[in-house]
Amino acid sequence: MRVKSATPYLFVVSLAVALAGCRPASETGFSGAVPEGLQATVKADGYLFDLEVTQVEGMISTFVSRWGDKIVGKHKLYRGFYPFTGYEDGVDYSFEFDVKHVESLFPLSVSKEVSFEESYRDGRGEEQTYWVTLEVAGEAEIYIQKKLFDVFVIDITTDLEVAGKHVRYQKRVWYSDKLGMSLKSHTKSGDRESYTRVMSVTMPEEGKENERPQRDRGLGTIMI
Repeated sequence: MRVKSATPYLFVVSLAVALAGCRPASETGFSGAVPEGLQATVKADGYLFDLEVTQVEGMISTFVSRWGDKIVGKHKLYRGFYPFTGYEDGVDYSFEFDVKHVESLFPLSVSKEVSFEESYRDGRGEEQTYWVTLEVAGEAEIYIQKKLFDVFVIDITTDLEVAGKHVRYQKRVWYSDKLGMSLKSHTKSGDRESYTRVMSVTMPEEGKENERPQRDRGLGTIMI
């Protein structure tokens, strides 16, 4: 199966989204994909963004990120951390890959690794080649809303051509295998770095019972 996927054509925040402070999977009906209707607050380089899962199809989930009332990004992710298609700063972009490459890492275990070469279409509609390596580098623990989660550390290295120049993106995600989502991420390209982390989450069944209060926010862009 080949699908189109969002590429880091612009160096923007790589958003890490996760389920946190929720009941065990067996009680929520969780089956490997983030539940539709989930809302989260994510801190990205000092800025707070709201995120909502608007659609779930198998292992593919659609995430809409907002800064205040403005939609700043819309992306589809496979397995909660690897992108398909995206919309960012008024630009649609995508790249193609075979899902079997990502699936080869599951079930996750340290030292599993996969590399592949595919093609992507940038914001100008031009199709080019990219190379990516995914590696399960280790295990760790993360606290979210005073709950401890066991996570796998996954390193993603992407090499691609942007405006005729070679660019390497290195992204590390802290991925909860039980929840099927990443809880934190660190992205680096050259001397630029970006950090994201889930701060809170509202499960679909909680709905309007826990509506977030309005917050003061800074300016910025965000990418799923």
